[in-house]
This record gives sequence, structure tokens and C-alpha cells, in this order.
Amino acid sequence: MFKKIGIGAGAVLAIGAAVALFQWDTLKAKYDGQQFRTATTDEARTTHLQSLMNAGEPGAKELLAVLHDGTPEQCRAVAAAFTDRFNESGDGDPVRVLVLNTLQSQHASFNEAGQQAALELVPELLRHAGPGGADCSRKLIQQNLTGPTEAKTRAARLATLPGVQLQQAVVVLLDDPDAGVRQAAMTVVGTGKTVETESLFRHLNDTDATVRLLCEASLSSRGLDNEQIEAGRQLTSTDVNDRLQLLTRLHRNRKSAEFDIGPWLERLSRDAEPAVRAAAARVGFESALAFAPWLDHLANDPDATVRQIVAFHKAAKSR
Repeated sequence: MFKKIGIGAGAVLAIGAAVALFQWDTLKAKYDGQQFRTATTDEARTTHLQSLMNAGEPGAKELLAVLHDGTPEQCRAVAAAFTDRFNESGDGDPVRVLVLNTLQSQHASFNEAGQQAALELVPELLRHAGPGGADCSRKLIQQNLTGPTEAKTRAARLATLPGVQLQQAVVVLLDDPDAGVRQAAMTVVGTGKTVETESLFRHLNDTDATVRLLCEASLSSRGLDNEQIEAGRQLTSTDVNDRLQLLTRLHRNRKSAEFDIGPWLERLSRDAEPAVRAAAARVGFESALAFAPWLDHLANDPDATVRQIVAFHKAAKSR
């Protein structure tokens, strides 16, 4: 009987010791977390950061908490620490699992610095965290594409990484108020097939010179020459004089075998300005286009002047 009592007491003590050890690890992590937040020197910050990383899950929880309200410097340090951990640990690392789950479930509640830090982890998540890392990365990028300016810029650049492929989600940023965001978006979606070539033309008139240059480079990579690129700029210019000048250019090139003016005239036949539609009709008839249904459409144009010009040229053609 006394032997059984002794065994039972030993088990209780063992459980108590385990609980105390767990509580100690948790309390130690909380202490280091607080010291990390209040550290005034790089040396002290690094010391407590390393202690937290060595503490496993309790330490990781404290560091993840920093992403909710930490300073930019603190959040960057946390991201760097987790990056090192991902590079060094194996697939079964519980810290890696904890980070993935927390990033996915709590990212929206991180402050701006924390969201930026989470984005810095994306390349490592893709390299070292398996399918879960790819899913987490896509979610982080999608959330930040509608975030603060700096976050949108970084998220746009990450959208093309292998395993992410979110170029289509970046298209909307071509119209972002911030020029830096538009630049990043143009770099991402300007090449490839994410955006139709004609849809890029209007960005040749962007208020930012870098966006305009990036757009020109994108169109050039798609096989357009300088004359076609300039035509695209004039086509989408908000200045009606530019569009009328394009019609003059098309008339001048109406016999060119290298410049098919038909598609350009068809686009201009849908212009909001009646004067442009009328000029498009005149150039179309004078160019003797063999098949141009849009000319027939202009015969029923809402504007009387356009209808008169079409009727005049049709009558002249029939004589």
C-alpha cells in the first residue's frame, strides 16, 4: 500500500514539475517579449530576440504578437528571425506551422508594419513551407493588394513569384492613385497576356513619366513599333486634337502596306467626340476600305453631321 502511495506521489510530482516547466517557459517568453519591445540598443534587442527564438512555440507566439502593434524596426527584426528559422528548420518544425497558421488567421489585424513584415516572409514561405506556404503567400499578397501604398507596391511585385501567379489581381492597380504602385503594376502585367494590348494604350498618357516609359517598353516587347505606340497614345489621349492628329496620320498612311489603318479607324469610329467620328468616316471612305461594317454603323450615328458626311461619301461612291 505504501509503495502504491509512493508511486502515486511521484507521478503527481512529475506532472507538477512538467506544468511548472511549461509555465516557466511561457513566463520566460513573456519576459523576453517585453524586454524585446522595450530594448533601446541593438545588442539588447538581439539578445532577447535570440532567446525568444530558442524558446520554441512560446517564444514564437510572443514574436508574432509584435506584428500586431510593433514598430517597423521590431517587425522587420521578427521577419528576419523567422526567415532564418525557416532556412534552418525541417518540415516538422512546430514553429513553422504556428507561423503559417497565425499569418493566415491574424494577418488582417496586424498593423501596417506587421503586414509589411509578413510580406517579407513570402519568398521563404514559398521555398520552405510546402503547399501550405504557397496558400499562405497567395492570401497575404491578395490582402495587401488592397492595403496601404507601400504594401500594395510590394505585394504587386510578389504576385509573379512561382506558386503565386496573381498577375490578374494586380491589373486594377494600373489605376491606383499612387505613381509608385502604378509603376509596380505595369512591370507585372505589362508583359504576357494578362492585359490586352489595346487596354494598355491609355497608360501611354499616364501623368507619371516612368509609367509611360514602362508602358512603351511593354508594348515594344509585344512587337509594336514606335509609330504604332505613338498611334496608341494619340488614340487614348483625352485631348481631342491628338485624336484628330491620329486621323491625319492614318490618312497619310492609307496606302501603306506596313500600317493597317482599318483597326485604328474602327476604334476612332466609336470615339465620344462627333468630330472624330466624322473624320474617321471621311478617312475610311477615302481609303476605299473593302470591308468596314463600322462605316454602315456610322450612317445611323446619333450626330447629324456624322450622318451627313457618311451619306455624302456613299452617294459619291455610287456615282
